[in-house]
Amino acid sequence: MLQQSHRSAYLWAIRALGRRMHSEREIRSGLIKRGFEDDIVSDVVGELTEKAYLDDSVFTSQWIRARSENRGYGRIKIYHELMQKGIDTELAQSAMDICLSPERECDIARQAADRRLKRIRKEGIRKKAALFRYLESRGFSSQAIWAAIKEIGFEEEKV
Repeated sequence: MLQQSHRSAYLWAIRALGRRMHSEREIRSGLIKRGFEDDIVSDVVGELTEKAYLDDSVFTSQWIRARSENRGYGRIKIYHELMQKGIDTELAQSAMDICLSPERECDIARQAADRRLKRIRKEGIRKKAALFRYLESRGFSSQAIWAAIKEIGFEEEKV
């Protein structure tokens, strides 16, 4: 019975990892949620880590690249997502420095701003404010937002 339970836990984890990469905490919580005992969960996670199917550093790097390049998210939003997924703060910060430099974040913010500008109907300072709020909601740092807005070159309104 114990062997069968270990096997079904392992198979669930493999199927989950087959769909997409997961953090160790996600796999642990998924197994616990399905009612597997703590020792089985630890064994399965250990086995997956040993076989390099489960690696938080690889997961973190892939997550940062996917969220920044495919979704157009900034460092702040991605960092909070990683914290929710149970990634260690030092690991998240070092991976962020490698995968999403402040210069790269500025480039991504500029691309997101260019796409968004086409849909903002406001004019002048209101357009600038709407763009700032949009980029802020995407998790970009204020430095990246101001760099993107400066590159666009809004005309200053006279009051």
